[in-house]
Amino acid sequence: MKYTIIIDTSQNEMLDKIYDVLKLSPQTIYRLETQLKHCTGCFQCWIRHIGECVINDQVRDISRSVVNSDKFVMISPILFGSYSVLMKRFFDRFIPNVLPFIKFSEHGPVHTRRYHNFPEMIVIGYIDKPKKKNVDTFRHLVESNARNLGLSKPIVEICSSEEEIRNTLLRLGVNYEKK
Repeated sequence: MKYTIIIDTSQNEMLDKIYDVLKLSPQTIYRLETQLKHCTGCFQCWIRHIGECVINDQVRDISRSVVNSDKFVMISPILFGSYSVLMKRFFDRFIPNVLPFIKFSEHGPVHTRRYHNFPEMIVIGYIDKPKKKNVDTFRHLVESNARNLGLSKPIVEICSSEEEIRNTLLRLGVNYEKK
């Protein structure tokens, strides 16, 4: 099983420790870079550079890895019921992985999938003191993003400690070892 793991450690020292213990093989792991650029909304990824963002940075490599994986895991702090700033930037720049065509589903308009086989989406949200409203908002956001990618219901896990994240990763089949 090939995993691509994307983690934002920029706002949380504990998530930095998780990054340090994740095994690099057979998984591919990316720590989001703080200089990750915003989506410019140019839509060149749909018009001229089909399926690839015109901004040449880490997102290109991550996208290639994700579409060639069986599962992709996003690990992000939960901030006001949403992803972290860097994870949101990454997800905004993930748009080349869908087509510019819209179809209507039971949940409203969604993009058409670019790739027939797309990996299963797993999102681990970290929050020190989970509040129902923040957790519910986060789950709804992740599910909406997955639908827009043409995916079935994603796995969404909420964790409030390093141990919970480690146990969740193991339960989901992601191996790691302490360094």
